[in-house]
Amino acid sequence: MTLPIRLMEYQRSWNIGDEIQTLAIAQHLPHVAGFVDRDELSAWTGDPFAVVMQGWFTKDERTFPAAAQISPVWLGFHLGDHVRHVLHREEVRASFRESGPIGCRDGRTVDLLTAAGIDAFVSGCMTTTFPKRTEDPVDGGRIYLVDTTGVPLPEHLRGPDSVRVTHQGSAWWSQDAKRVLARDLLEEYRLHARLVVTTRLHCALPCVAMGVPVVFVGDMADTRLSPIQGLAEIISFPHELRTDTPANRVRRRSHWLREMKDRPWAGFAADIESEKARRIRMIHDGLRSVGALGTSAPAASSVAV
Repeated sequence: MTLPIRLMEYQRSWNIGDEIQTLAIAQHLPHVAGFVDRDELSAWTGDPFAVVMQGWFTKDERTFPAAAQISPVWLGFHLGDHVRHVLHREEVRASFRESGPIGCRDGRTVDLLTAAGIDAFVSGCMTTTFPKRTEDPVDGGRIYLVDTTGVPLPEHLRGPDSVRVTHQGSAWWSQDAKRVLARDLLEEYRLHARLVVTTRLHCALPCVAMGVPVVFVGDMADTRLSPIQGLAEIISFPHELRTDTPANRVRRRSHWLREMKDRPWAGFAADIESEKARRIRMIHDGLRSVGALGTSAPAASSVAV
C-alpha cells in the first residue's frame, strides 16, 4: 500500500515564503492527502503519512522529534540557531539518524548536524524547482520591489512601472488564503516581472527558477542566505543598516546609496536547469524510499493547495 503524502502548513507563520515552499513540493506530487503543521509534528495522532521536511525550523522546538507515524523526507531543511540546542537531546539526534541522511538548505545546518553525529548534506532549496517561463513578460514587464521598505533604492527603480509587494501576511489570514496569495504572487512574477528586487530568499529563489532577473539585497554574512549565492545579482546590505541607532542609520544609508547607485541593478537569473532536475529527482527518490511513491517518477502535477 502506498503511504499517503501530506504537505507542510504554518499556522503560526505569516511569512508567505513558507507557503511558497509548500507549493514547490506540491507541484511534483501526483496526490496530496492533506496538511500537517510544521510546529506540531510531535503532536500528530492520526494515520501514518510521508512529508517533505523542507524549510526553516522552527517556532516551537517541541516539534522535534516528529511523531512515530510520520515518515520524513529531509530536503531543503534549515535548523535555526535559536533551536540548535535540541540537538543536545538524544531522542532528537536518534530521530535524525534513523530518518537521514538529512538534506539541508545550507552549509551551516549541515555543520550543526554533522557535529552532532548526524549524516547530512547540502541539498539546496526546493523553491528552485519551479518551471522556467517560456515567454517574455507581457506589456514590457514591471519592476517588483518585494519587501524593500527601509532599503534606500536608486531612483530609477522607483518609477511608474514599479510595484511594491510584501510577502508578510497577517495573523487573521486562513491557511487557504495564504496559499492562494503565494500562488498568485508567483504567477504575477512569472507573467509580468522584467526585474525583481527583493530582500526575501523565497521570492528570489523561485524567481531565479522561473528565469526572472533578480537583484537580492541582504547581509550575506547571514548563513541562511547562502542558497542565493551565484544565482542572482547580490547587493550587500549589512544588518547594521537596519538595526543601528536612527542617526547612524541615516548616515550609513546615505553612504551606502552613494556607493551603490552606480551599480547597474539589472539583475540576472542563473541557468539552474540541471540542478533543478537533480532536486526534483531527490524529491521523488526520497518519497519512494519511504513507500510514498511507486517505482516510476510521477509527472509534474498541478495539485491544488
